[in-house]
Amino acid sequence: QRRSAPAQAEARDEGLTLETADGAVNHAHRASWVNRRGFSRYLAACVAATRPKSLTAAVIPFAVGTSLASAEGPLRWTHAVPAFVAFVLMQIGCNLVNDACDFLRGADGPARTGPTRVSQAGVFRAGTVHLCGVACLVLSAACMTPAALDLEYHTAGGFLTDEVTPTASTNGLGAFLKNTYLYRLKHEPFELSDVQWPVALLAAFSIAAAYGYTGGPFPLAYHGLGDFTVIVFFGVVAVALARRTHLGTYEATKESDGTYYSSYFTNDLRRTLLNEDALVAGAQTGALACVLLAVNNVRDLRTDAAANKKTLAVKYGLQFVKREIDVLLTFAFACTWYWWFTRVTFSNATGGRMGTTEELLTETNGKTRWSYASTAPCLTIPLALSVSRRARMLKPGHRDCDGVLAAAAALHFAFGGLLAVGIWLDGSMGAEGDTDRR
Repeated sequence: QRRSAPAQAEARDEGLTLETADGAVNHAHRASWVNRRGFSRYLAACVAATRPKSLTAAVIPFAVGTSLASAEGPLRWTHAVPAFVAFVLMQIGCNLVNDACDFLRGADGPARTGPTRVSQAGVFRAGTVHLCGVACLVLSAACMTPAALDLEYHTAGGFLTDEVTPTASTNGLGAFLKNTYLYRLKHEPFELSDVQWPVALLAAFSIAAAYGYTGGPFPLAYHGLGDFTVIVFFGVVAVALARRTHLGTYEATKESDGTYYSSYFTNDLRRTLLNEDALVAGAQTGALACVLLAVNNVRDLRTDAAANKKTLAVKYGLQFVKREIDVLLTFAFACTWYWWFTRVTFSNATGGRMGTTEELLTETNGKTRWSYASTAPCLTIPLALSVSRRARMLKPGHRDCDGVLAAAAALHFAFGGLLAVGIWLDGSMGAEGDTDRR
């Protein structure tokens, strides 16, 4: 028999086994907050709804993008700090919309074996959870405003202060921004050329993708596009956007004809999204984020199929997804060679040969003979091999899926963190390459 969400939640509180159309499902102790009472239950449910462990998907791309920008000039924290908040809010908004929409579409039913969701447990109405998710996405758009409009932080003192031009914002848009955000326009009246179009467009598409992942009339995850979305927007676009928030205005030569703005826009967007370092780093972090999704799809294979959620696991089968995991892991580590070939140089001191360890660790003419961005992430190879081995033995709905998912999340965090540190060390040691790749 079917039961309402509150009845299912009550059964979980009592540690009962529900008899459903999908069979007997034991919901006891699936989440620690399920068995709480009163206000603490709602507070714990709010925290659980944000899925704190998944927030590394926002932290890692931002850290990698910041490391890339550090090699190209001074970092602009007045834009980057609000952008980081926007990244986190985007991830939380995506999680909340996913929580509500998966429940409404039947993907998070009583037979689900993963962590209990707040909509599924009946703690909050799905409509309320969905509304909170949309609110987080709107707030993330507001947090991207300083970088998108190239605003100046006007309050004197503090670690966020930049050197700003002595312009005043006393009315209209300028007054609103100054009083609301503690920022002011670079020029008043506002000039269209002040808009950082790559930041504005990439942020807008990222927010749309965060919502459209499981929301809207064409949910991407329900049509086999979830993996592609994660690699692109949780990897390539996120790293490029984080890097671009630090770089400021792209300087272009103003022509007398009418092609200035179109040329400015296309060149700036190309230098933002098609930057080689950002593309490779974004693809690496995106591939490892996609490993988490692939493991999640293995776990939910049966319930996704019942809800007509056509993930790659549903469309092409279990073995396909297991091979996908191996391919994604191999790709992420194979790309570490890019950093070696673009950072390491062989000077005449060694006659073009590899050289000894001491020679490799020295600098010649300001160019490093070693790449930490290439070698540091390789420290996570044992963890990657463990994830690959355990993933091959997974079966849909098995409890081991959550353990493999945790290991894949740890791999994503460790690999991305080491990559960010390695890129920063390469930049600080004068690594080879164009120092102004904007």
